Amino acid sequence: MNEQEASDIISNASLPQNSFHYVVLVAEDANKQVLGIALASHFKKPNFFFLDFIATHKQRLSGGIGGALYERLREEAAACHSIGIFFDCLSDEKALSFNEEERKQNIARLKFYERYGARPLAGTKYELKRSDYSIFHLVFDGLGETHRLEGKLCKNIINEILRNKAGKKCTAEYIKEVSRSIKGTIKLRPAKYERGNELKVHTSIHDDQKIALVINEGHIIHHVRERGYLESPVRIKSILRELNKLSFFETLPSKKYPDKIIQEVHDKKYLAFLKKICKKIGNSVTSYGDVFPIRNAARLPKDIELQIGYYCLDTSTPLNANAYKASRAAVDCVLTAADKLKERHMAYALVRPPGHHAERKYFGGFCYFNSSAIAAQHLSKKGKVAILDIDYHHGNGQQDIFL
Repeated sequence: MNEQEASDIISNASLPQNSFHYVVLVAEDANKQVLGIALASHFKKPNFFFLDFIATHKQRLSGGIGGALYERLREEAAACHSIGIFFDCLSDEKALSFNEEERKQNIARLKFYERYGARPLAGTKYELKRSDYSIFHLVFDGLGETHRLEGKLCKNIINEILRNKAGKKCTAEYIKEVSRSIKGTIKLRPAKYERGNELKVHTSIHDDQKIALVINEGHIIHHVRERGYLESPVRIKSILRELNKLSFFETLPSKKYPDKIIQEVHDKKYLAFLKKICKKIGNSVTSYGDVFPIRNAARLPKDIELQIGYYCLDTSTPLNANAYKASRAAVDCVLTAADKLKERHMAYALVRPPGHHAERKYFGGFCYFNSSAIAAQHLSKKGKVAILDIDYHHGNGQQDIFL
């Protein structure tokens, strides 16, 4: 199976609205060659997984690929706190098999899944012939837990499976017959092949499930204690102390990004001004906007104080060499986190100075570069992006840049 074939299988599957969503697991080698794929359906109500199929490369049938995919699916199901995994499997019983060769294959499959504690449901009429004369067991893997499949719950699950996964093969009468046969707590068929210890499901969090955490380690250099300055390093320290208590964050280093990405959001002249003025001021003193000249793009002021006032929105945002260094590093962190979304479900950039008050041409509110706007613009090339600004103060920067 190649990547295109795998894609075609997924795209051709019908997806009932608001019923379930697909989970696709792909096994690849070091050269990105697809070795196997598992397709499962996660039903939210009730919370269970249905394994649609596992397929492996025809030359790698005995390479452990199928086992690795199924074990990864078990981990996914456990992480979702689901009831377990259900799936159809052709019968291993003589009376219910088409021929002996097929029965041997069915025995091998059920023996494989029995290693994980997965066994067919007993005492229902699920094994009745369907319209295409096929006969299946409904197999259940409780993920190592002793689940009581109470009748009402089991009836609901089976109805969801038959209507969404086998509807074209099952008549309405078949579904009713199976449903009527479910009474009381449903048990599993006794183990026939693997009577030893069941393989446990791993509950550790995989790297691709962890939230990528990118921290602006260099933020500490920008700390001004005068004028009642509120934006201080203790913010990062306090947040990080709580994040370190959690197991689902993975700290990753930031990468360097070119100025041209910033220029997609901020005016080129403003970027040049901020870089030049901060270097010129240095770190021996800190400057603030005190004089605010009329903004005339054709006649930029030459005096340093007037230049600061020209590009500033308030009188309390400090400028020095470290202000630029820290805010520029924050941009790199946010862009790194944004790019991590190619391989992670979530990413969090923990940075200061903040950014949502910085407008296209002006700084203020302790903000120099609008990091969230830069990341949003960067991600917009891949699809739709929304900015949810939960700060107490109005995010004038995003409004100026995008509206």
